[in-house]
Amino acid sequence: MALGHAYRRINERLRDAGLDQEIIDRIYRVAEALAAECQTGSEAIRLLALKVQVNDVRGERSNGDELWAIVRAKRLHTVMLRRSTQPKTPKALRVQKVTLLPT
Repeated sequence: MALGHAYRRINERLRDAGLDQEIIDRIYRVAEALAAECQTGSEAIRLLALKVQVNDVRGERSNGDELWAIVRAKRLHTVMLRRSTQPKTPKALRVQKVTLLPT
């Protein structure tokens, strides 16, 4: 598996959440598959709603209780944590489309 930016980010975020490597790799593969199917130039996809806040809101690390993938040109650009209280609009996420996977 390639160790690109998105893979490093998903590893950091989900390790902070306490998930094991097998689950992390599975989520990454799903994110890559969803990116390849993207029908717009850019899309934000909520991959996972976590049961707890990961990292301190005032800290320097990505924090939140939702895991988001950002897709640009059918490629997984990055993965980030966001708080569920933050807006889920295309403007807020700087994309053309927002997709919320069932949690």
